[in-house]
This record gives sequence, C-alpha cells and structure tokens, in this order.
Amino acid sequence: PSPAQLSIYPMPVLQCPSPPNIDNGNHNSQDLEVFTAGMVVNYSCDPGYSLLGEASIHCTDSGNWSLPLPQCAEVVCPAPKIQNGGVSALKYHYTYKDTVSFYCHKGFTLRGNHTAQCQADKTWDPPVPVCEQVWSHPPPWCKGVFVLFSLDLLNACGGVCLRTC
Repeated sequence: PSPAQLSIYPMPVLQCPSPPNIDNGNHNSQDLEVFTAGMVVNYSCDPGYSLLGEASIHCTDSGNWSLPLPQCAEVVCPAPKIQNGGVSALKYHYTYKDTVSFYCHKGFTLRGNHTAQCQADKTWDPPVPVCEQVWSHPPPWCKGVFVLFSLDLLNACGGVCLRTC
C-alpha cells in the first residue's frame, strides 16, 4: 500500500456582483470591478434627497450583498406657518430649494426676511419671520393732559411730541 497523500486545494475567493444602484443616489465604488467578501460599499444621496437606512452594505461570505439597501427619499420641509400672516404659493408640501414669500395681514408688519428656502436638513433658511401688530392709532389721551410739540425748523421731517398726564 502506498502512503496517504495530502492534497491542498486553494479555496476559491467568493465575489459579489457589482453593488446595486439606488434611485436618486450612488455608491463610492463605481470604479471597482471586483468585490470580494468583506468589502464595504457606502451610499450617498443626490442633493435634495436624504438617506433612509444604513449608508453601507458589505459583500458577504456567500457572495451576496448584505440587505436591506438604503433608499434616498426626497427632502420635504414642513409647511411654514406665520401667525397673523400667510405664505404665497401655498402648497401641500415643499421640497429642497423651494422658496416661499411671506406677508402679514392688515395691521401687522413683517419682522424678518420676506422669503425663505427649504434646505437639505428640512429647515427653512432664513427662519420664518413673524408678523407684529402695528399701532396705527395713538394711545388715548387722558384728562388734564399737557402736550408739548416742537419742530426743528432745519429738519421739517422731525419733531418731538411729549405727553404727560
């Protein structure tokens, strides 16, 4: 009888197919052709989209990509609300880079910017302004009032009004 022989055969290295593409996004391994077990691929989203799920997947020992794949969802900003005013071009939802204009109802004035834009982080920039009440009527005069009004003749647009009760 012949002595036992030991044969060594190399284990084939399993490869994964190219990583799957995702809508409105991409991965960082576009230039690679070979993907072996343990390799990690990172995904990112196009501007105006945010990543849902884990940003990376890996090539498993079985030659498949780990699941689930991430998804890219459209950035949606909350509808801006302005008390005692409104928003021009009111819509059901606002997406990345949408711009709105604000106005105030009669008797109110806008404090802040007249426009804002939906940002990638789902906020409005600059921040939504506020409408402050304008006092168009002077305060009521009281009984026994002393009023002093002086006008600077060099500046006909200015003056001082002093009221004491």
